[in-house]
Amino acid sequence: MRILLLILCALVTQAVASESPIYWQYPGPYGERLETAFSSVQSDREYTQLISESERRAHLKQAVKKSISTSCLDDNSVCRNDALAILRDLNLGGRVLATAKRTDMGYSVHLRYESLEHKGARAFSAEAESLEQAAREVLNALHGQGTLSLGLTPDTAFFFLNDVPYGQGSGDHLITTGEYTLRVEAPGFKSESMPLSIKTGQRVRVSVLLVEAGARINLTTKPSGATVYLDGEKWPDYGKLRTVSAGKHALRVELTDYNTFTQTLDLKPSTVSELALSLVPSDPEWRRAIKRDVPATRTMPAFIRGHLDVMSVRDRTYDLGTSLSKLERMADPLGGQSFGFAISLRKEQWLMDILRIKYSIASGESSGRMANFGDVEVTDLSRLTIAPAWVGLQHPVWRIVPYAMGGILFTSETVNGRTGSSRFSGDQVEFKLGAELGVRYVFSDSFFAGIHHTMEGFPGSGNNVSLGLHFGYAFELPSMVKELLP
Repeated sequence: MRILLLILCALVTQAVASESPIYWQYPGPYGERLETAFSSVQSDREYTQLISESERRAHLKQAVKKSISTSCLDDNSVCRNDALAILRDLNLGGRVLATAKRTDMGYSVHLRYESLEHKGARAFSAEAESLEQAAREVLNALHGQGTLSLGLTPDTAFFFLNDVPYGQGSGDHLITTGEYTLRVEAPGFKSESMPLSIKTGQRVRVSVLLVEAGARINLTTKPSGATVYLDGEKWPDYGKLRTVSAGKHALRVELTDYNTFTQTLDLKPSTVSELALSLVPSDPEWRRAIKRDVPATRTMPAFIRGHLDVMSVRDRTYDLGTSLSKLERMADPLGGQSFGFAISLRKEQWLMDILRIKYSIASGESSGRMANFGDVEVTDLSRLTIAPAWVGLQHPVWRIVPYAMGGILFTSETVNGRTGSSRFSGDQVEFKLGAELGVRYVFSDSFFAGIHHTMEGFPGSGNNVSLGLHFGYAFELPSMVKELLP
């Protein structure tokens, strides 16, 4: 128990000693100016420091009831060993000797602090442009503090010391001596961190310029292959994340056959925006298909095609010599079929059938008239058609290729019939004109199929019409043949 009481008494004695007033003196040529400077910059934390003459006199008046000689306090060489004893008698915790001198930077202020608490004297120094500033810095040193002169951009930024909030904005801040991590933050900006060392009585100047926090963004489009612009500049790799400044940005997406998409994006700092966009077609599917170019419709310059037709041999006049007599007329049409092939060339929109060969047969019962016999019956006919050159135009629409062509043709025809119990047969060769309308569907560079309608005849001699299917194979020409083509 006695030991505990002794410890408590020692702590109380130390606390009282540390709170005892400190007597200030200003030896040297700058004494009066220094006293004025320290008096102007002192604050509530210096409540134990008797800085001004009035503070010192007021304390001494309370400490003693009679006049006391303080000559040994004014001259340390007179009573070097008794100075602290006198301070104790006057209820003082120590004394400070404050001196100043001119320097290249401005003023240097030096404090020599002797106290009952410490065995030896302690020294504190500070240097600044003005005497008042140097006095403020050396007071900070006396309290174990330094000054952090902080310049922040933006000025509304907050700063933290060792993750503890400390203040906001630019300015001077008193910081206890030590090692710190300074972190500066502001909404919408990237935070900055740095080590900070505060030394007693020193001013540390730090400027921090925060950079606006960026936003990350990418874009996927359906269908792919769109051309994307961000703020008017082409964005080629829009599928990859990109860092941009936070705020408003103009996005524009373009793709052939689709409506252009535009939007203003408001991107928040430190966010990731992964955008997905489905483009709206500018035309319906069938119209876009019509506009789409398919090179296969023009790839191979030559092709061969075969065809099958159903045909109708129309009623017509004849001047056909037969085994009985001359056949003058066939009053009713005959139905039949034909098959054949054609060898063709194409270039851009031009078509040319180099050779067309077709064989046709027709049968039925068609009334006719024959010289010397009157009414007869035509039972069937067969025809070989050769067309040496037909020309026309084609106009590919996606994979569909409509075309029209025409030219001359020669037919070798055999007509068979009967009258009563007699049969007759006759042959003839005719020159005719022909035309064909059709459409093809292109499966690939080499294969196609289609339908066509053919008309053959000559004014005054009747005509034949047929409707059929065709299919073909396209191929490349030998180089020597291609050189001969226009």
